[in-house]
Amino acid sequence: MAERASGQIFKLEAGTSSLYQAHGGSVGFHTKNYDGWVGAGSMDGVRFGAFMRTKWRGSTLSFGDDAIPFRLGTDVFDTSHYFMGRGVGLLQTRGATRIFSFAGATSRGTGTPYFRAGEAEKGVGLLFLDHQLSPKLNLFSRNVFSSRQSSIAGLEWQRQTGMRASVAGGMGANQGYGATSFTIDRDLYTLKAAYIYAGDKFRRITVQQPVSSEVDRENVMFTLRPTPSLAFTVGRQGFLQPFTESSQTVRGSINQYAATYSSGRLSLTSTLFDSQVMGMSSRGASFSAGRDIFSRLHVTGNYLWNHAGDYPSFTSLLGTFRETISPRLSFLQNVTHSPGQTNVSFGGSFVSNHITVRVEYQTLYLPFLTGNQFKQALVLIFQLRPFGNYSFNVGSYVTPDGRVKYTAYGGTYMYRGAMGGAPGPMTAVSFHKYLVQGKVVDEAGKPIRGAALRIDGDVVFSDSDGVFLSRRRRSGMVKLEILLDQFITPGKFEVISAPSPVKSEPEDSAHEINVVLRRVIPASRRNSKPVDSLAVDQRPDTGLTGRHPVRESVAPLPRDKEIAQLPITTNRNLDLLIPFEFCKISVKGKNSDQQFLNSRIASPMAQGGGPVASGKVRDVPRRGGTKSVQGASNHPSARHVGRAHARVRPSRVKYRVRNAHRARSGDVRPVSRTAAGHLHRRHRTVAKSPRRASRARLAAASRKELPGRLRAGS
Repeated sequence: MAERASGQIFKLEAGTSSLYQAHGGSVGFHTKNYDGWVGAGSMDGVRFGAFMRTKWRGSTLSFGDDAIPFRLGTDVFDTSHYFMGRGVGLLQTRGATRIFSFAGATSRGTGTPYFRAGEAEKGVGLLFLDHQLSPKLNLFSRNVFSSRQSSIAGLEWQRQTGMRASVAGGMGANQGYGATSFTIDRDLYTLKAAYIYAGDKFRRITVQQPVSSEVDRENVMFTLRPTPSLAFTVGRQGFLQPFTESSQTVRGSINQYAATYSSGRLSLTSTLFDSQVMGMSSRGASFSAGRDIFSRLHVTGNYLWNHAGDYPSFTSLLGTFRETISPRLSFLQNVTHSPGQTNVSFGGSFVSNHITVRVEYQTLYLPFLTGNQFKQALVLIFQLRPFGNYSFNVGSYVTPDGRVKYTAYGGTYMYRGAMGGAPGPMTAVSFHKYLVQGKVVDEAGKPIRGAALRIDGDVVFSDSDGVFLSRRRRSGMVKLEILLDQFITPGKFEVISAPSPVKSEPEDSAHEINVVLRRVIPASRRNSKPVDSLAVDQRPDTGLTGRHPVRESVAPLPRDKEIAQLPITTNRNLDLLIPFEFCKISVKGKNSDQQFLNSRIASPMAQGGGPVASGKVRDVPRRGGTKSVQGASNHPSARHVGRAHARVRPSRVKYRVRNAHRARSGDVRPVSRTAAGHLHRRHRTVAKSPRRASRARLAAASRKELPGRLRAGS
């Protein structure tokens, strides 16, 4: 019989930064029954913060400073809303109802990669309810009790064919609110639409920070993909942006038009912007072309044009040359030509087991700035892992006005108990022969270290190679969750794709799963000037309101006017940062197969990584299926990839699977009424030996192995 190892994990970090204007450190801890952190430092005065979470009577109980998501079912364009709270929270699940309650105060949170803290402000009470009325219909309610009351309720409906609709109404900060939204996602096109009515002083919750914008009035985004390599996007979005806690809000809008072509080694993109803010009209355009000249040389050219109000128009030409010498070493040259001057910059990256150095240039389009709205920034990152679990990080950021900001911090993992530390008595331990394994990567395929995942109740973390592994006692489908609030790596993330449920399989034949995340760069939070506050805040997508969003405990960047000019989103294919969702249109083709392979079996202790390790990964593309009612991700890699007919008779069970070469991902879409539900490989075990089993044994096996709706007589 296998024995589970028990122990404690501690993470120590400390550092200093002129970018954050902060100095301090923190201690994080993870055990079987609880986890949390304690941080202290200097940031506009002495700051202190702490957080702890534990299980209590089947519920999750939390204490201290926490980032609490505030998402509505009508949020289809911006799912980033949250606020910082200091108090006691309780998350309960009672049948089809999830209840989150909180009592305490709003908090002025501060955070850096190496410590977090908070400062209590106004008293507040929360009651968030989510009730699943049916597999397709969900009821949600968000209630805030404070100096200004908020109460918003609504319905969210979702079909398996990629359609989703929602309606909500109520009040926020004593201001009226009404919203409706609609989303339809197909291989050929994607349509998002929403209309929101909100009072001039509407806020979901009244806090000094973060001062994030609300989607306002008419909003639509349409993407057409006539071929796998060609995409067109047209969109309009409106914003309601508060300057301070009590001031009037400002409305703005932006129209966007884009076309993208990507085939083989060639990529082309053109984008047009037209924004209106406080009566000032601004227009911008960017044209980009990229090509692999040789197998080791990639060239990208960009043409940028911008005209804002009565200011002179601005034109710039950018050229980027990237040479890939080896998987570990690459060089970068950046040439910029604007009226009157030409600049040449150099960069590159080097990655090894102990040292990582990266120098990058980023081009930003800032729709709410006046004058030149295209900015270029230099980012330098240095990471040293000398031995064991110790790591040291140094980063610099050159602001658009030429000033250099830096951040330096270091940390280590410490283990106590059976996982490390002083040796104890010898214990015979056996391992379960079934496992779930995979890798956590970003959109560019780079591994993410320290990501937290819950696999059928067990929490595991990705190591320095991004791999994770969980051993199971038996084969079967298990639930996979991404715990965004328990990451032990700095920064904020949102889920792009994460299959659920997943199957535990024998170790020698287990398939690898792929979890794709996006690092979120939130707007800064320390300055409330119009230019800074109009930057759109980005927070992680916390999932459908039918399941209460995961609460995050990692505070975002502080508000500072330099980092307020960070982009809204990133186009990773073109080295050009552009707003909203244009970054998605070049990778949503019908046959956009992606595979990230890493077959090395790693040990976290030997590699100096996180607490767990190992695995391979494969991303299976979309083939026109739909979202699973059981909670599978709506990302292409998590959709159904085959069709099946099932015929159940008293004497035998027979399956016929089409597209069998694609059925290895684990999900098969049925097309007959009898075969409704999900059909996995484990369901076919009965069909392998029908002649060797009696009718009684076969009927009993079919009832045990098949989903309820596939059993004989259903």
